[in-house]
This record gives sequence, C-alpha cells and structure tokens, in this order.
Amino acid sequence: MIERVEQLAQQAGFFGCMDEGAGLVFRRFAELIVRDCMDIAANIGEHGPVAAQEMQELFGVEDA
Repeated sequence: MIERVEQLAQQAGFFGCMDEGAGLVFRRFAELIVRDCMDIAANIGEHGPVAAQEMQELFGVEDA
C-alpha cells in the first residue's frame, strides 16, 4: 500500500517524525482504514463494488 498512502503521509509530514516501527504501524493503520472504506463502498448501490475495486487499486491493498 502503499505507495499512495506513503505519498499522502509524506505530504502530511508523518515520516519525518517516525521511526521504522512507527512507520509500519502507520501503514497497517492506513490499510485498515482503506479496507473499511472498501467494505462500505462495496455495499452501496450498483456501483459500490466498482468503487471498492478502484480504492483497492489506488491504494494497493492486496486481497485478504
């Protein structure tokens, strides 16, 4: 994931203040948020599953 999440975190200034362990925790946290959003999107209307797939591709979340 994670390239896009890392870009956003860098823009927000997270990586300048985190050690490697905190970075791993941050990445896992971000992945969980994206997965929750994907679950919500997948259950909304006929285009929800498409939106969930787009999120998965954009954020590089691998199938669980």
